[in-house]
Amino acid sequence: AAGRLGTLVMGLAPDLVHVEYPTVVYGKQVGINLLPVVLRRRAPRLPMVTTLHEFAQYGLAGRLRLGANILLARAVGVTSEPERAAVASVYPSVGSRLRIIPVGSGIPVAGRAAAGRRRLRALGVGPRDRVLLYFGFAGPRKGLVALLEAVRLLWDRSVPIRLVAATAFSPRTDAFHALLARRTRELEIMNLVKWTGYLPARAISDLLLAAEVCVQPFEDGLKMNRSSFIAALTHGTPVVTTHGPGVREVAGARLVLCDPQGESLARAVASVLARPRRARTPWPAAARRFGWDRIAASTVGVYREALAG
Repeated sequence: AAGRLGTLVMGLAPDLVHVEYPTVVYGKQVGINLLPVVLRRRAPRLPMVTTLHEFAQYGLAGRLRLGANILLARAVGVTSEPERAAVASVYPSVGSRLRIIPVGSGIPVAGRAAAGRRRLRALGVGPRDRVLLYFGFAGPRKGLVALLEAVRLLWDRSVPIRLVAATAFSPRTDAFHALLARRTRELEIMNLVKWTGYLPARAISDLLLAAEVCVQPFEDGLKMNRSSFIAALTHGTPVVTTHGPGVREVAGARLVLCDPQGESLARAVASVLARPRRARTPWPAAARRFGWDRIAASTVGVYREALAG
């Protein structure tokens, strides 16, 4: 597979090859990890760049299989300082070639709060309901079971809460989604949770501008490869999320931190809802480094550096 891919790449006569890792297209095949070796043999002077989004999350085998991608690249892009430190701890010789390029949001700030409120009404959310928004993949380690428990706790404390979960939701075909549906019934909060199914980016933007708080209770903590968090940040939406290595990189953001457990989440959400409401300001100072213009400029800078050898 690596040989065929190498032939395809060489047929394009590129000035530079950039491998972004990971992506679901690669699956668990090792061909993408052998591509740098193939290209080095066929075109020793061809510059290569590697981008890593979640190196720190890999076990030893995952880190070692990326060796060729890292060691043969003229530059290696990582998403944050903790990721840079993780790569340098395993491959110290590439420390001078590591460059931080933040992750951007796939949700442009293009919505309107009024449109978001109309979407909420269509979901059955009342004008006096306090709206929590979750969006992103509804998968394990996202803290969704704890979030459902927090909804029940808040309701028991007389908070007129509604959770809007803007995510694809298929309990008939997905085992984890079935678990979430079952837990919702057990907690007797079926009327308090609104599963929207998949929504386009503009609809998510509408909801981010209308919701009182975006809740992202990642079980392994806030990291800077969380594009859903970046989206909430760029919209100026108050966020409740979990302690993690990414917190220090967004100093000044409207964050309330908690643990990924129901009681801790409920307290954090209640503290946000108790604050006086204030005007929403998209693109606050803490979010500007995640703008696509800056990300593009950083990427172009890495390309120029790699081309210069």
